[in-house]
Amino acid sequence: MPDSEASATGGAIAAPAVQALARGIFDALRDMSFDGVGVSRETYGPGETDAMDLLARTATENGFAVSWDAARNLVVRLEGQDPDAPVVATGSHLDTVPVGGNFDGAAGVVAGLLALIAARDAGVPRRPMELIVLRGEESAWFGGPCYFGSRAIFGQLTETDFASAHRDSGRTLAGCMADCGVDMDTVRAGRGLRDPAAFHCWFELHIEQGPVLIAREKPVGIVTGICGNIRRRHVVCRGEAAHSGAVPRWLRHDAVLAMSELLMRLDEHWRVLLEWGEDLVFTAGIVETDAREYAISRVPGQVRFAFEYRSQDAKTLESFGKLIETECAQIGGKRGVSFDLGSAVRTEPARMSEPMIEHLEALAQGAGMEYEVMPSGAGHDSAVFANAGVPSAMIFVRNDKGSHNPHEAMDFDDFLPPPHCWRKACGTRRMPGKGSGHDRCGQQRGGNRADHSRLRRGAYAYRRRAVLLFLRLGQPGLRRPEAADLLSAGALPAAGAGAEPDRGGAPGELVPAGRGLRTGRRAVCDHRSRPARPAAGGGAETGARFRPAVAVRGHLRAGNQHLAGR
Repeated sequence: MPDSEASATGGAIAAPAVQALARGIFDALRDMSFDGVGVSRETYGPGETDAMDLLARTATENGFAVSWDAARNLVVRLEGQDPDAPVVATGSHLDTVPVGGNFDGAAGVVAGLLALIAARDAGVPRRPMELIVLRGEESAWFGGPCYFGSRAIFGQLTETDFASAHRDSGRTLAGCMADCGVDMDTVRAGRGLRDPAAFHCWFELHIEQGPVLIAREKPVGIVTGICGNIRRRHVVCRGEAAHSGAVPRWLRHDAVLAMSELLMRLDEHWRVLLEWGEDLVFTAGIVETDAREYAISRVPGQVRFAFEYRSQDAKTLESFGKLIETECAQIGGKRGVSFDLGSAVRTEPARMSEPMIEHLEALAQGAGMEYEVMPSGAGHDSAVFANAGVPSAMIFVRNDKGSHNPHEAMDFDDFLPPPHCWRKACGTRRMPGKGSGHDRCGQQRGGNRADHSRLRRGAYAYRRRAVLLFLRLGQPGLRRPEAADLLSAGALPAAGAGAEPDRGGAPGELVPAGRGLRTGRRAVCDHRSRPARPAAGGGAETGARFRPAVAVRGHLRAGNQHLAGR
């Protein structure tokens, strides 16, 4: 790089200076947002705004042009040889959960700035490059909705989002956004702030928020996809309050025990689905009774709780949701309670770009960097970009002690190499992006990898058919022929629908208890016959729960034969 050009762009930054710059930003972020235990930077709050102002000043001091879009996302730009070409963008967020860690989101922002500095100092890149510091990625502050900054870019915010109430102040998101200078007329209009075609691709670096890289002893992970989730934030189970000593068990309508049974059943379904190879996590993070009413001598008449479930597969999310409805109907009838699931907040799964994954793998291999190819169970803004049609990729950096807590422990020896790969990826003339010759499902044309992919897809199809039948037969009163018909039709009956259950084992009847499907020496599901008994809500308890059908064996057998024939 000529000296005159170097001086015009602020000069090259040597490796020690890069480390000092990164450490200085992290230290400043911690100092300005320390809450006494961890760090707290509220979504569209003063802490997030102060952090973004810090990044804007730092970028300006290093010779970059900065701007703010209508949603108050910060854009740091490095011009390219072709200023009209689609931009190579990178970035992350600066808000945190309450009493969180300092690296969640901020690591990707600092890495993006280092990548722009390195790209500038290596010469003028072919395409323009941007660091986008996104507002409001976290869901903790407004009760569930998230990705506000990235969704605003593509015109995806809704009136439900704007009406979400802050967890502490109760103010609406719209009010907090307006306080931060957001152009509410533009954002509320639902028109995207940027055309997806304006992006050649999107990169995001993030600390890993789980323990996989620590366990694998690898410094970085290359992400294949991001789980979607469905969140039920306001679930209510209503029973009947009563005296704890005067009402016998069989006449109680205990809301807490009904909720507990639901969660235990869902946990068992989760275990079974994992054994079948399904991708799923389930969490109930909030449970509360009314403080004005609860007492040790009172049978609780109402309990509120919240849960979410995540998967990379949209069909798994749908099927598990139907299963939850079925269990609520069964438990409600047995215990004489009702479940109100409230409204659902859904975030779609996303796949990362296969060509970009391969490109990052090649760069990591060329740099001698050990890496893990892995999915992301946590949500990220990259999912919004990917689902908007922007080819996207993510790198995880090893991080001890987990995330969403004050103890995040990212090692700088792990953090500093990825921005170098980022810069090389961004500066590659033939960098994959739009029109790279791969489809969005990540299948390559020809070769052994494609043959292996077809083999896996065949096995997956048989397994999915078996699992869906398994789920459908768990509904009350559903007989084998009906399940087979529904399997081909791709529909599920309403929870609680169907004929009266029959325990016989003949064709056309429910599978009797005790006929379990076993994997090796361990039963996939434990079946225990129970006598019918009076239920508080009327009727009889049939004992027909989540029981796998003998017909599932046929699907597995067919799948094994299919694989053997390959």
